[in-house]
Amino acid sequence: MKSILELPKPTSRTASGPVVTSRDAKLIVDYDYQDDDGSVHWVRILFEHVLLFEYRQQSCCDADVISDDTRTVSCLSDSPRLTELRRRWQETIEPTKRQERDASQDTFKQFDLYFDDAACVEVIARSMSSSLLLDSKPASP
Repeated sequence: MKSILELPKPTSRTASGPVVTSRDAKLIVDYDYQDDDGSVHWVRILFEHVLLFEYRQQSCCDADVISDDTRTVSCLSDSPRLTELRRRWQETIEPTKRQERDASQDTFKQFDLYFDDAACVEVIARSMSSSLLLDSKPASP
C-alpha cells in the first residue's frame, strides 16, 4: 500500500540540498528551497529506526521514484525490498524477544524522496517527520 506524506516546502528548488547525515539509527535529510523573491528556507526531514538508506544521483534514480509532485514523500508499507529487510531484521532478534519483534516488524516503511534535477533518497525506517527550519543552513547535528 502506498501513501503520501506532505512536506513543508517542495524539493524542486534546491541549490545546496539535499544534505544527508546519519548517526546511530537516525537519518537527517536537510534541503533548501528558494522562493520566487530569492529568500531561502531549509527543511529538515528526520527518519528514526533506520534499517537502510540509499542516496542516488539524478541520473541513477528509478523511474518510479521520479515525480512531478515534489511536495510529497512516497511511503510504501510493502515492497520486495522492504519484505527482505524485515526478514533479515527478524532473524537477528533474540528468540526471547519474539512477541516484541512480531508486533514491531510491520512498522517499518519505505520512504522515497525525489529532489528535482539533483538526487533521490530511499529510506527504510519506522518513522519520518519534517519541519521548516530557520532561513539559514542548518548546523550539522
